[in-house]
Amino acid sequence: MTMPPASPDQPSRADLATSVAAFALVTVAAAWGLNLVQQTWAEPLTAAGIRLSWLAPTLGAVAALPLRGTRLRIGRRFSWVVVGRALVAIGSIALCWMVLVQLYRADARPMPVVNFGQLPWPLTILGVAFGTLFTELGLRSVLHPTLRTRLPLLAAAGITGLVTAAANPKIWTFAPVVLTLAIVHHLAYAALAAVWIDRLKGGQLVVATSAGFVMNLQLVLILNEEAGVLYAWACLAAVWLLSAAGAWWLNRSHLWSRQQAGTDRVASDVR
Repeated sequence: MTMPPASPDQPSRADLATSVAAFALVTVAAAWGLNLVQQTWAEPLTAAGIRLSWLAPTLGAVAALPLRGTRLRIGRRFSWVVVGRALVAIGSIALCWMVLVQLYRADARPMPVVNFGQLPWPLTILGVAFGTLFTELGLRSVLHPTLRTRLPLLAAAGITGLVTAAANPKIWTFAPVVLTLAIVHHLAYAALAAVWIDRLKGGQLVVATSAGFVMNLQLVLILNEEAGVLYAWACLAAVWLLSAAGAWWLNRSHLWSRQQAGTDRVASDVR
């Protein structure tokens, strides 16, 4: 039995393989660069970080906006411009977390984050992966023209976030300033993801979906030293593979096709 030909909206194996390779390079470069910055300029960032952290998500969102001009494409739908945007956005959003880390270290207080070592690793990996996919499905509908379709998915994504927060009792010990920064960071990242997901398909969507895990890797390396670097890499690699596979499946599913058809139909009616 032969496989049916891929439609123009479905990523090819070459697109997916190229995106995986690009994500690996971006992950290594970003993790190494962020560690270097954190070790070299921790004190200056702590001193000026409060003001910069409010600007960082804005810079990341601007970096994710569509760019005009020539794009160097590999395959059919992969663009190095997407990788550039992801790097700028990750770097700017990372600044928020670096400020939070330095604030807690300055006060000699434990950083209230979910520790990979506190939960069985299969449960952690599956929970993060499915939570990410579930939230992605909601964010993908943020700009959908049908309000009836948009609200349930956004509500589901919001409930998922609340349940995740409630599962970590330490989150309620946040200092007011730190809690505010954390909320702003998450809202900005959600908006950034909505911009990405609304404009990308195929291999580009896999790269955009994967970009957030670079920040998770950085947090694990900084805040969970006792777990070990190899353990952190293994957890994040498993999470990313599950999420990337889910994102690839969502691109091939009829759900995305129906949503795109509805978007195109509304756009044609407006014209």
